[in-house]
Amino acid sequence: MTNSNSPPAPQSFSLGPHTPTPKPGLSPRGMLFLCAATILAATPSAHAQTAPCGLTSMTETVVPHYPPIARMAQIQDNVVLMVIFAQSGKVESLRVITGNPVVQAAAIAFVQGWQANAFTGPRECPIVIRFRLDRDSTDLDAHAVRSDLQHVALHSAFPEPMYSDSH
Repeated sequence: MTNSNSPPAPQSFSLGPHTPTPKPGLSPRGMLFLCAATILAATPSAHAQTAPCGLTSMTETVVPHYPPIARMAQIQDNVVLMVIFAQSGKVESLRVITGNPVVQAAAIAFVQGWQANAFTGPRECPIVIRFRLDRDSTDLDAHAVRSDLQHVALHSAFPEPMYSDSH
């Protein structure tokens, strides 16, 4: 049975973030370290290990193409696309963010043939396709060099000169 004449038990409420009470003998730097360690300990380590955009694998079903007109004009550029992958991993839609219009269609056709890993839902990922001409190469067909799941370089040989200076 409670005594109706006794004062209510004290309660504390906070309207803002809690500021830890400094411990005697703890320097401001030590307090900062303590706060940082507390935050890091409360952060799940899985966040740091998550793959970008949930991409863990990618299958290319379309052969890359370096447009002949781009080769002849010696166009080398990056095409940045924002790609929406469906839950199944299929390319649902994409839009060009930047890139030379001469190579954009080739980048779009290449990426539309990609199949990513399945995921818990649709996701939007930036994809960069780099068009590069190699002076040391004689291969006119483009070949893809993937640096990671979101960055691919399409390499092709420089075009042969159309005329020579010796007449």
